Amino acid sequence: MKAVRIIVKGLVQGVGFRPDVARLARSLDIKGYVKNVAGGAVEIWAEGELVEEFVHRLRELPPPIRVEELYLSRAEPKGYSKFEIRKSEPSVRARSQIPPDLGVCDECLREVRDPFSRRFRYALNSCSKCGPRFSMLYSLPYDRANTSMASFPFCAECEREYRDPWDRRYHAQGHSCPKCGPGVRLLDSDGKTLLVRDPIAEAAKLVSEGFIVAVKGMGGYHLAVKATDDRALAELRRRKSRPRKPFALMALNYEVANEIAVVSDREAFESPEAPIVLYPKRKPSPLSELVAPGHELIGVMRAYTPLHYLLLDATDDKFSVMTSANPTGKPTCITKECVLQMGVADFVLDHDREIVHRVDDSVVRYTAGTRVFLRRSRGFAPRWIELKRHLPEAVAVGAELQNAGAVSFDNKVVMTQYIGDTDDLEVLDFLETELRWFMKEYSMKPSLVVADLHPRYSSKALAVRLAEEFEAELLEVQHHHAHAAAVMAERGLDEAVGIVVDGTGYGLDGNSWGGEVLLVRGAEFERVCHLEYFPLPGGDRAVRYPARALLGLLWKAGEDPDEWKHLSKYLPRGEAEFEVAKRQLTNSILTSSLGRTLDAFAVLLGAAWERSYEGEPAMLLEAKSFGGKVLEVLDLVDKSGECVIRTTRLLRWALGALRKGLPKKDVAYTIQFNLGLNMGEVASELGLPVVASGGAAVNEPFMRGVRSAVKAHLPEKVPPGDGGIALGQLYVASHEES
Repeated sequence: MKAVRIIVKGLVQGVGFRPDVARLARSLDIKGYVKNVAGGAVEIWAEGELVEEFVHRLRELPPPIRVEELYLSRAEPKGYSKFEIRKSEPSVRARSQIPPDLGVCDECLREVRDPFSRRFRYALNSCSKCGPRFSMLYSLPYDRANTSMASFPFCAECEREYRDPWDRRYHAQGHSCPKCGPGVRLLDSDGKTLLVRDPIAEAAKLVSEGFIVAVKGMGGYHLAVKATDDRALAELRRRKSRPRKPFALMALNYEVANEIAVVSDREAFESPEAPIVLYPKRKPSPLSELVAPGHELIGVMRAYTPLHYLLLDATDDKFSVMTSANPTGKPTCITKECVLQMGVADFVLDHDREIVHRVDDSVVRYTAGTRVFLRRSRGFAPRWIELKRHLPEAVAVGAELQNAGAVSFDNKVVMTQYIGDTDDLEVLDFLETELRWFMKEYSMKPSLVVADLHPRYSSKALAVRLAEEFEAELLEVQHHHAHAAAVMAERGLDEAVGIVVDGTGYGLDGNSWGGEVLLVRGAEFERVCHLEYFPLPGGDRAVRYPARALLGLLWKAGEDPDEWKHLSKYLPRGEAEFEVAKRQLTNSILTSSLGRTLDAFAVLLGAAWERSYEGEPAMLLEAKSFGGKVLEVLDLVDKSGECVIRTTRLLRWALGALRKGLPKKDVAYTIQFNLGLNMGEVASELGLPVVASGGAAVNEPFMRGVRSAVKAHLPEKVPPGDGGIALGQLYVASHEES
């Protein structure tokens, strides 16, 4: 007889791990116990002849379980007569991991489709493997009484399942059935309930007919619209004041998704987290061009709740636009009152379960072979991130746009879900509410509050208020330092070279940074090299209308602005505005931003002329290079003074290539590749690990260029953009404290 004590870490609480362990133990005649312990871990005592096989198969338990660390110690058998699931230790409740919301599992979906199941067509079906968690949680511990399911008492059959250790609904806090759970109804645009036999089937019919239907999901409402209907999509864009920003799509299943996109990673698409994944669009495409104007990649997610599945299954297409229902610039709606007040939806498919925490869909893409987050939210947040160093009890408010905050304690960082652009007061309030909730639930009194160095960020004002309230120290961290530090935190690095590229970051010299090579040593950093400065005539207006940025880059390259008067057609006020911009060239903010550089090239190549959403011109330039190749490798590094990467040299090359009539997709690819290559070559010379971050680091040709020069790590646990800044802020803070 052999015996072992095992400590398992990862996503192993609140996902049916203990019943799975018990079933595995019983199948192998293993005796002992399993129980939750402090720190989000699980302890297992196992004794029997097949202990080695038991341990091996523990590592292979299917998602949503994620075994990240497994510590094994040999022990003397105690002679247990059975294997049991023990109650959690009292200390577990002090600081336990909050389970994220998970997409519907195959077993629950099978029940929903089975006419002989008591959960046939039950739109809110779930079990210990799937369904809402964080989005319905009022407070810890994660028990049903502390969730929005508390108002739906179990029927006798659900109670039996909940109490049975061998049932997959054992201690599943969110499960229910048609007899005892929330119901679904269809509302008109005035909020009146429509008397229809099957609300979901009726809603599907309305979507197929071209109506806009708001759908209540796990963490917020969506707007469902027929993705092949130009008229319906044009109306949605008009009502939402969203002229060009891509819409996400939801497909019934993998097979349907693969008809509209090249779904290269089935495992990611079907994962319990069920994020929106950016895939190449199928050609020819059945989709309306209004789904994602000018883009070659489209965002697709699976139907991750039974409600969504039943809805799409009854539509003509089996897929639909499924975009967040939020007023422009505001948080996603979590109440029907918010949706009705928006005045966008013709109908609302509603259910009775309250959404406690707003949780938007997560978004991921693949860049140079690495899966990266564009938005870390449903399915991932608020799982904590364990680091290899002790962290102060601290709060980080992140940056400003596409923001997320975080708290830290022990060796853990808990990132909030995606928050949004905190230059809006309602979004800032959302950030504060979530941070305060985490501080309360984790019994924190922060000694440190961390913010961006930018003096005018709204999040900075929140940090000042929190620091005063808790009598905590306020620490300001430079934007790009935090970007690099976020990847270093994931990798456990104290020293690294950071290639940091984004749209705007407050620079120490008063200019706008965004294309930097940094040497980072914990709480200190040195700017080793940067993209060449050029003027942004009109500042923020040059961000909105990138023809101004191109004018600035041309002027910096020695071009005569008067020879580029045709750029006036890309400016709202035509030649008059062009003349104003020309006069501003000598008295404008200077930028080293890769984002602004790519904006300028996007106009030069005819890919974009206005930014209607964050990163639009640069994203369309990347789309323009789809299928392109490198025409020439260029040396842009100038070390005659401070190290500068001469974007004006690149501009002159591009002008020559266009005059020769070279293919624009190849010119676009070459531009982006060479910017990455030259930054990578500078980083490679410093002899340290290299990390890449910032919102522009998701650019495929750019990162291909970087990685052709040096092995560079992208962040994999948080977004490279500003949604990952808070992790970097806390990592810098941990070095300040040490």
